[in-house]
Parts: sequence; structure tokens; C-alpha cells
Amino acid sequence: MPFVNRFAERHRMDLLAADVQRELTERHLALVGPRRIGKSRLLTDFRDRAAVAGAVATVEIAVDSAASTLQTFLFEMVRGVTAGFLRHAGHRPLPEAPTEAQMAAAAATVAPGLGELVVDALRLRNTARPDGHQVFTTAIRLPEAAAHVTGVPVVVLADEFQHIVDLATYPPFRAGRGPIGKSDRGRILAALRPAIERREHVGWIVTGSSIRLMMEVLGSGPLMGRFDLIEVTTFDSADARRLARAVWEDLGVDYADESTDRIDVLASGHPFYVDVVCRAAAGMAARLDSAVTVDLIDRALLESVVTATGSISIACQETWDSIVARIPALRGLVLELAQHRDASVLDLAREIGLPHESNTWGYIRELERIGVVQRAGTRVSLTDPVFGFWLVRSQDPEAPADLVNEARASRAIKRFEERWLADRADRGLVVEGYVRDLIRNFRGQVVDGKRLGVSGSIALPDGSNVRRIMADDPNGEVFGYPSAVELDACFGTDEVWLCEVKDRSRKSDTADIDRLVRKDAFLRRTLGLPGGRSWFVSFGGFSKAAQERAAANGVLLSRREDLDSIASVVATRRA
Repeated sequence: MPFVNRFAERHRMDLLAADVQRELTERHLALVGPRRIGKSRLLTDFRDRAAVAGAVATVEIAVDSAASTLQTFLFEMVRGVTAGFLRHAGHRPLPEAPTEAQMAAAAATVAPGLGELVVDALRLRNTARPDGHQVFTTAIRLPEAAAHVTGVPVVVLADEFQHIVDLATYPPFRAGRGPIGKSDRGRILAALRPAIERREHVGWIVTGSSIRLMMEVLGSGPLMGRFDLIEVTTFDSADARRLARAVWEDLGVDYADESTDRIDVLASGHPFYVDVVCRAAAGMAARLDSAVTVDLIDRALLESVVTATGSISIACQETWDSIVARIPALRGLVLELAQHRDASVLDLAREIGLPHESNTWGYIRELERIGVVQRAGTRVSLTDPVFGFWLVRSQDPEAPADLVNEARASRAIKRFEERWLADRADRGLVVEGYVRDLIRNFRGQVVDGKRLGVSGSIALPDGSNVRRIMADDPNGEVFGYPSAVELDACFGTDEVWLCEVKDRSRKSDTADIDRLVRKDAFLRRTLGLPGGRSWFVSFGGFSKAAQERAAANGVLLSRREDLDSIASVVATRRA
């Protein structure tokens, strides 16, 4: 997947690496967000850039799979440390499934002391009845020990870190029988704390797909205050379209602007879905010797979701398998939620036949812990609506196994759009597209200035050449870190207007106005554009402070109702 947008997260990870190099690590970094939102992609990007720079070694570990037993956790940490230092030294990588002898020999080629550490750790792992506390602390302190004997600072990249508490199942962390409790998890986190607290040569970057569980692990108890949490969210419309364009340009296929709008609507800003659907649509376009069209986007999404070999279907199946392996009540709750956009906990308890609402709360918390559901008060919904659509179809015995029937395929994609995008249906394809369509009808008409947030009347510039504009900002002038700067509309000849469109429910504030002013100045200077007005369109309206800031900076403001009034003047109707 091309690297798009995540410059703020990348910048924060680089700052941590710099602190590790200077032996000034005070706090570590946690990236939290839904499954397949791009957290692992950020870790991979950091690993690859660190390998080129050579300043720090990186140790990768997938905690969700490594935390099955204490001995497995130690083995995976040994493998991660060995692989990381081989990569840093430019040596040949380990085989896919290395033996203990291969790891020990490879570590010794980097440094004799590293080879000794690996041999000692593996010897402990193979002890008949090892002390569980010693196994865990040896594993968790191995990166620091490796940094000490090699003189190379280390950044540990721990994916799905919340599963570290799964190791509380084993003695001496588990105090009694039955499910592990808060005190059991507290004991293993207390054993973890000395290995990460202000260590001179080691920094940790961890990820988690369950925000609530990550807050439990990092926001209270022994690890409280040791990590800065950054939420990794879905892309906004501009970045979703930017990712689509990057994929198609990388694959060398032509596309229409309408196709980028369509993928923005259907994928709802989820980078995994954008990437998968764009690649599938590109393959179809290549076979047909055509550009990527809206129809191909629809078909690519549907095939990826409903066919067993589709990438989205496989990912959804993996999620479902992880739920099926648990108690039946969890499966029933997820199936029920898939039928609804959201539901109250009481209604869920009644629908699946649970005797008490209190029991249901325990199951909901478990689903929250594994990142499958999200809760707002007493109402619950699936974290990933695409997974819900897949689940409904997979449980339908009459669902078609193929997509040969065009009418049936069209109905399926229409059901998907109606089910998950109903809140945007009344806004046309996407609001940015609607605004650009409106601008194309500008031919010097005079409109009431209050529709643009000013007094008097304003003559509209020629909008026949409306387009998006974008320029790279390597010095971080606009956002404070390297990024791509984009505005949704650029139009006019002698006087050029630049327009930002925000499609959200909350009111735009002063920070939004200031950001537009910086974007406007940067793009005009970088692209050599003549002077003109800045225009901010916000479907959620503007705060009073934002209106005052806009007036002070000469920024025009329009809300949804203002666009409707402008449309009546320029004699255009919504497509």
C-alpha cells in the first residue's frame, strides 16, 4: 500500500527514535485504532526507514500470536531481536522458520555477546520447569540487553500489544482458578514496567486495535504515564482519494475523477478497503483495456467482499473465526449486531435469549477488548460496518455464490450503499463533487454577500476550469510536519478562488480557519497562483469564534443552506 497521510504519526515515531539515540527516552508511543486501519503499515514504514538510516535497530514482535505461552513469547522475542540486529548489520536475514541453532549462530555473527544472550535465553526456554516470572522478564528485557552488548540503540515494534495481558494466564501471575482478573493482569504489567521505564538504550512503539483495552493496559495501573497514545483514524475524503490515485498511478492505469469519488463513498475512508478495491478495479480495467470507472469500482468492492477468495472476505473470515473460537454468546451478539446499525444492550440480551442484561454487559466488554464492537452509552455497534455486511451475506444460504448476474450484483451493491451510507445519501455522490459541480456554473453572477459570510454583493468568478490542487510540503510549513497539502477546488482566471469543503456534523472552529489560511498562502506561493479569495464550505456550520477569525482574514464562509441559495442564482440543480 502506498504511504499516504500518516505524516504526523511518522514524525512522532521519528522523535522517539531520536530520543533513544540520545538516551533521553522518557515516554514510549502507542498507536491505537480499529483493525486494518494502517497501524502495522506504520510499523513497517518505520522499520524500513530505520534500516536505511542505520541509527537504531528495530525488533518486531506480533504480541497477539507470541503471547500464547510464556515459552513461545520468549522464543518470538529471541527471533525478533536476532532478526532486527541482522537487518541493522546488513547480514542475510533468518529463514522463515529458523531453528534455535540457526538463531544462535546468526546472532554470534553480529556480536559474540549477542550470541551468548540468545543461547542463554533459549536454554531457559528449554528448561523442564522454568520459572514463569524469569521467562517473562528475560524476554521483555532482551532488547535492552542486546543494545547493551552491541552498543546499538533499539526500538521495539510490538504489534497488538494489548495481548500481553494474555500471559497472565500462567503462574506466577495467575493467583487462582477461573478467568484471569484485574489483579492477575496487574501482576504481569508490574513485571513489565521495570523493562520499559526510562531505559537508556530502548524505546517501545506499540499498537492496539482495541482502544478500550489499550487504555486499560496503558492508561491505569503499573504502566500509567509511560506511553503517549496516538489514535490512528480513517482517512478523510481528500486522503482516501489520494490513496486511490497513488495506487492507480503506481499500477499504470487510467482513471476518472468520478472513480476516486466513488471509492471515497464506498470505503468510508478505510485505507485497507481503498487499497484492496482500487487494486481489484485496476486489474479489471487492465483486462478490459479501459480506464477505472465507477462501475468497475462497484464490482471490485462486491467481489472482494462476497467471494471467498476476495481480500476483504478473507480478512472478514479471519475476524469471524476469532469470534467463533470463543463462547457462543459472543457469536450470537455479533450476528445480531450485523442485522442492525446499532442496538441497545437490553435489546441484544432479549434477541439472543440471555437471561439477564448484566450478563450481556460482560460479553460486550469482551467484544470491546478484541476490537469488534464499539459502545456509545448503552448502545452498541460493530466497529467495522463492512464486516457486518459480509457477515449478513455469509449467513444467508440463498446468497449467490457468483456475480455473473448483473442485476443481482447491482442490487447487492445498492444494498451495501443503503445499509452503511444512508446518512450521506441525500448529499449526492460526495459533497466535494457537488460543490465542484455547483462551481462549474459560475459565470460572473452576482450573489448576496451573506451567502458567503460578508456584507453587500459578490460577483462569482468563472468556474468552468474548477479542479483540485495539491503540492508537497516537505518542510512542514502547513501542518508542522512533512505532508501533502490539498484543497478541494481551485477556479477563476484573473482572480483565483481556493475552496475547502468539510463534510461533518460538528461546527468548524478557528483552527480550521487558520489551517485554510496557511494552505492558501502555501499553495499560491508554491504553484504560482494569482491572488484571490479563500472560501470555506462547512456542512456543519461555523462557531462564532470561527466566523470572527474568518472575517479578520478575509475568508468567505458558506453553510449548506447558503449553497442551495447560490445554486438558485446560478440556475443549477444538484445532480
